[in-house]
Amino acid sequence: MKKVNLKYIALSFIAVAAFSLQSCSSDEGYDVVGNPNNLFYIKASSSASSPNTIVCQIIHTPVAELGTVRAQYPVLCTKPSSGDATVKAEIDNSLIDAYNTKYGTSYKQFPTGTLDVSKMSVTILKDSCKGQDSITISVSKDNLAKLTESGYIAPIRITSVDGANGLGSKDYGIAYLVVTTQTKLFKDNVKPSDMLGTLVTDYSGWTGSYPNGTSLNVADITNGQLDDNGWRLTTDSHTVIVDMKSVKNVTGIRSCRWYHYHADDDWREGYSFSSIALSLSQDGNTWTSVGTVDASKMEIDDSYYQYLGLYGAVKARYLKMECLSGSSSVSSLAELGVYVQ
Repeated sequence: MKKVNLKYIALSFIAVAAFSLQSCSSDEGYDVVGNPNNLFYIKASSSASSPNTIVCQIIHTPVAELGTVRAQYPVLCTKPSSGDATVKAEIDNSLIDAYNTKYGTSYKQFPTGTLDVSKMSVTILKDSCKGQDSITISVSKDNLAKLTESGYIAPIRITSVDGANGLGSKDYGIAYLVVTTQTKLFKDNVKPSDMLGTLVTDYSGWTGSYPNGTSLNVADITNGQLDDNGWRLTTDSHTVIVDMKSVKNVTGIRSCRWYHYHADDDWREGYSFSSIALSLSQDGNTWTSVGTVDASKMEIDDSYYQYLGLYGAVKARYLKMECLSGSSSVSSLAELGVYVQ
């Protein structure tokens, strides 16, 4: 008589049972072995630093808010639904502090009225494991300007399951919307013909200096001559300040760098700044940072002028430029032009 190995029968039965339990889930991590309930959960993108989270970014500019906030969260269940289930969710701001503590973030609660939460329920049909649609939350274009903090978070939690046996998963019935913001004044790669405003032609009366107070002659960098060395810049002195003597609507700058070539002790054109950090001020004390603009984000014309354009006009009397030249320790700001409206 042929022997039957009971151990293999038992193992085969366990494998089939495990397969049955996981067959309704696209991710084994959402199944709870031995849990008799049908668990309803939210499935969003995940990472170790942002679990079950959708992240959007908004950029504030003087002329528009750039970016879109609209997030959709599919709802699933671990077993075929016993009936047509209506799964409802809500924003639960009580979870924000725990999230920030666990993941080392400092996200804020969304301002009242900025989130559109009109689509916070989905239907999962009988014998199905996935909702016909998704939980959807968004922020309208009109409300983007109200997001002034650097980051916001909205925890979404399943609160009820009606029309079928089951309940929201304690661990996976929660998802998050994160929105990060930044203010950006400069526009990438603005061509000379697309610079806003007009180039100043009369720089008389303007003054310049290094941060230590050493005076600089503005005429040396506004005379249109690219065959002189202008204002010398070194490793320890590569920041200059220009006083335009009155508040103007600044829309951009153009600058030209010369490089000190040690082999023949000569100054040469044909080089560009590796980056320019531009700041603007109305009083010389409080500064607005335009940002640090890399060479790859500034157009260069045939005369080796680099163009840094803004999205819109910014009121300023003072310009502060930190001009970096890559590995070179000695270069110069040969020419500077300012665009105004």
